[in-house]
Amino acid sequence: GLFQALVGKMLESGDLSGLKFTLVNAAKDLRYYTHFTESMMIPSVIGEAVHQSLVTANALGFGDKYVASLIEAQEKLAGVSIVRR
Repeated sequence: GLFQALVGKMLESGDLSGLKFTLVNAAKDLRYYTHFTESMMIPSVIGEAVHQSLVTANALGFGDKYVASLIEAQEKLAGVSIVRR
């Protein structure tokens, strides 16, 4: 939900500063959540998918950038431009 709240502004302005939280930290924290759900035998399909998106963004070299840079990672993966710059 938080990411969705930031997306409109980012897409319109091209400002990817958004939430001041790095992708490497987001991946770490989401991994805590997915491990917790696994230990409780609770499905977390969306949590796992988001975690993999964060892992991919980190692997592409965006780890030190902020969460909004998930958009940049998706652009790189798809070979398209999403954000106006």
